[in-house]
Amino acid sequence: MNSRCAVTLLLGPTGVNKRQAADQLVLERAENGGAGRKIHFVDFERDHLRPRYDGELFKFLDESETHQRSVWREAWTECASSLPTSDAADVVVGLHGVFVRDFYGVRSLVDIPAVATLEPCQVITLIDDVYSMWHRTQARAEHAPYVGRPTIGQLIDARRSELLLGDLIAAHVPGRAPPHRLLAVKHPARTLERLLRLDAREIASVYISFPISAPRRSAEQGGPAAIAEVNSFLTAVAEADRAIPAAVTYNPLTVDELPLTSALPSQPVGETFDFAVNARWNVRDFWRDDRLLGEDPAEVIEADTQQVRDAAGAIRADIRVRDYRLVAQARAVLALNPVYEAKLASGVRNEISLAAYERQKPVHIFQDSVHDPEFIARKTFVGESGALGALPRGSYITFHDSADEAIAAAFRNASANNRDEVSE
Repeated sequence: MNSRCAVTLLLGPTGVNKRQAADQLVLERAENGGAGRKIHFVDFERDHLRPRYDGELFKFLDESETHQRSVWREAWTECASSLPTSDAADVVVGLHGVFVRDFYGVRSLVDIPAVATLEPCQVITLIDDVYSMWHRTQARAEHAPYVGRPTIGQLIDARRSELLLGDLIAAHVPGRAPPHRLLAVKHPARTLERLLRLDAREIASVYISFPISAPRRSAEQGGPAAIAEVNSFLTAVAEADRAIPAAVTYNPLTVDELPLTSALPSQPVGETFDFAVNARWNVRDFWRDDRLLGEDPAEVIEADTQQVRDAAGAIRADIRVRDYRLVAQARAVLALNPVYEAKLASGVRNEISLAAYERQKPVHIFQDSVHDPEFIARKTFVGESGALGALPRGSYITFHDSADEAIAAAFRNASANNRDEVSE
């Protein structure tokens, strides 16, 4: 870093409310960040780009690309020169890596070398459920369609592109590339506050892996205890997270989009259908009183039927890419019941395999024998004794006798592990 105070770049596509996330972050720092430094948040588009168009960004979006790039560079130069240079605050610069418009789709105007010269200590890309993003952009343009109404598919493209831009910016920072982390806004605000306040090597980052589809199917068939079992585990993880000052937990339920595709009418009965947002897994069941970076914008969203149909494949494909990335940026994995109702959960299996066998990250597992009377999990991940012993790199996997023991060990190993969090 240069003499400038620590700078974090906060990326996020349109429809993700970065301003709300920043407000929640400031409150979290003030109430629970101790006597730490204050947070100085800069909204690049609002503070430096919109004023050039009397506050109406749509005028900028409809300019020629050449003119857009020129204006963007002028605004960025102004922004960079106005940032505080003392050590009194953590500076967070929020900006869009890409813009979305019907007639050109997704376009990035970011001057990557110019942004990289800020030498940010980290890049964080905020994301949200695509239906929440879509609802916000639709509501914003309800009485003024020229403001912009990106489709669900375009918003997914924008979300993917923001991640790519974050990777490129981090790769161009002089010296060692800073970490680029993905963070969904339904995480607690303390997660982002700790990422800003702590040195990368202090952070005990843990990814939580557990079956989602199977418990959800059991609940739909009249077995609500299936969801309660997972929520009980996640509540215990949340309690540990709160109690450990350096803990950061990544939870895949902070983006939950398959309920949207499941709600699609089986027959084309209309141009729209009502999607009840409470069909998603309720993160408030385990983060009951925590301040979140963002909340659902509505209880019911009138979704565009054809747009959801068109985006269904991309929604499913993003699960794998997103969750693998979260595994990669954590230092340890904490897994619950990789075998559920005597069946190996393929998603949990893949996440454990990626962590232990490909990335050499410690994995801590609690497997309830009620779900796995034949010890399938141990045979799968550790192997059985024989001439060649256990599975290669099976030593990275530890089974525990209780959930509490697994939780404690995961955070302890994550804290002791000196590997850097990666930017992939």
